[in-house]
Amino acid sequence: MHSSQSSASVSWRKTFWTKLPGAQAGVLGWTLLGLLSLALVGCAAASKADEEALAARRYQERLAGLDISLPVTRAPFDEIHVEWKERLDQAYVYREYQGDYRQVHSALRSLINAARARKLKRSGPAFVLYYDDPGEVPVAELRARVCLTVEPGAAAIGDWKADRLPMATVVYAVVAGPLHNLPRVYPSLFAYLGKFGWVENGPIREVYLIEPGSVSNDEWLMSEVQVPWRAGN
Repeated sequence: MHSSQSSASVSWRKTFWTKLPGAQAGVLGWTLLGLLSLALVGCAAASKADEEALAARRYQERLAGLDISLPVTRAPFDEIHVEWKERLDQAYVYREYQGDYRQVHSALRSLINAARARKLKRSGPAFVLYYDDPGEVPVAELRARVCLTVEPGAAAIGDWKADRLPMATVVYAVVAGPLHNLPRVYPSLFAYLGKFGWVENGPIREVYLIEPGSVSNDEWLMSEVQVPWRAGN
């Protein structure tokens, strides 16, 4: 029975196409092909939209899990929100970096990827410590540490050294968006220090609350910039 139905179906299709004038058959064929293409495009668009919606939901969940008590600063930086707080001490491993600060975020991404490959157990977000003022130190001599937060007592790993970030009082701002925009808040942080007569007391720290590579859109990155301070003389 199945074989008979299959033969009849093939025969019907053959009769249908051979009896159509050539032009009509061609038009019908192209029409069917166009409809199929549209259906495939529609499915792909729907799939992409679903993926984007899922990514957006996950991003909102991550935002809800962050402990941010300060209004977030965003482009175009018409208003920059600055406050001060006590920063807790923190164990970390790091790689030394020397050179152009504009390239340090590439070193950061490399370290994050290496940590994944090594399956390093981390206890918090990555961060960078900047030790020099680019206005006073030659570009080739600028020093930084590219750091990963770990549990206390973690040992050095290969060329990664271990250290502990001391407790400090810091002025800070929380910034959304691409990492290259972070220096836009530096002048406001130092102006806040000057307002109270405080002076910088340690390396500037950029903390990547939502790290590069963890989201599909750099506008979703979230960072905190900290400047340690002490009272002026």
